[in-house]
This record gives sequence, structure tokens and C-alpha cells, in this order.
Amino acid sequence: MQGKIVIGGDMEDKFLLRELLETYCRGIDRRDLELVRSCFHEDAIDDHGSLFRGSRDDYIAFIPTYIDQFSMTTHHITNALFNVDGDRAEGESYVLANHVTRGWAPQNIIASGRYADRFERRDGVWRIIHRTGVADWSTIAGGFDPDGWVGKVDGSDPSYTLLNMFV
Repeated sequence: MQGKIVIGGDMEDKFLLRELLETYCRGIDRRDLELVRSCFHEDAIDDHGSLFRGSRDDYIAFIPTYIDQFSMTTHHITNALFNVDGDRAEGESYVLANHVTRGWAPQNIIASGRYADRFERRDGVWRIIHRTGVADWSTIAGGFDPDGWVGKVDGSDPSYTLLNMFV
């Protein structure tokens, strides 16, 4: 198997692409659908395999039907590699996602996978034009204390009151 990763390149673009992925994670975890929408071009396609495949707007409409079954989620971008060619880029980023189930005995579904993304810069702004989610593995853990949780999935989360620049 052969692969080509370009080392170096435009570090500013690579930083902006990484920030875009982290913005997506914030939007998903805070259930901020407009923030998620801002990460995709209007003609983008999201492909999460058997879970979902469709347009950006269809994906935004789908998100609550899936994610609302969890009381909390946290998505973490770990390794991320990007190749940039002018106003186009491709990236593979690893994601670890925790999904805490609702109910009297919450469990944590931990999923590990990757985003295989194609990006375009339009009018100076990088956004996702095509995303394919690749599921690698998942497991279930338990032992949560819901009374100890401070974070919220919406605008009542402390980050909205503590970080004025995020509002």
C-alpha cells in the first residue's frame, strides 16, 4: 500500500483546517447545529456509512434524531494530517468519541474512527466539501455519576458564561 503525505507546506492552512475540525466537535457536543452547519459548504456531502449519507442540510436535520439519545457526548480530534494544494485540501483525522447513554445506569459508548475529509477554501474560508466517517472500533464502559456532571449540551454550558468570546 502506498501513501503520499506532504510534510510541511502551508502551516497556517493546516492550522485553520485543524481548527475547523475542532469547531465541528464543539458544535456536535454543544448541540449547536448552526456551528456544525458553518463547518460545511452548502453543497457538501456527509457520509457516515450506514448511519447517514446525504447533503449538509439533511445531515443537520439528522443530528438531533441520533444524538439526542445521549445525555452527553465528547468528540476528540487526535492525530490529523492534511495535504493542501491551493484552495483544495484533503485530511485524515482520528476521532475518539464518547457517547453517554441516558437512563438510570448511564454507560459510555466509546467509538474510535477517522474522518476522511475533502476541504475547499472559498472566499478565503476553509470548509468541508465531503466527509466520510470511517468506524474503526467501539466499546461500552459504565460507572458514571450523573450528579457530578457540570457540562451541559446546550447554551447553559459553562463555556458560554465563562468565555465571552465564544458567544
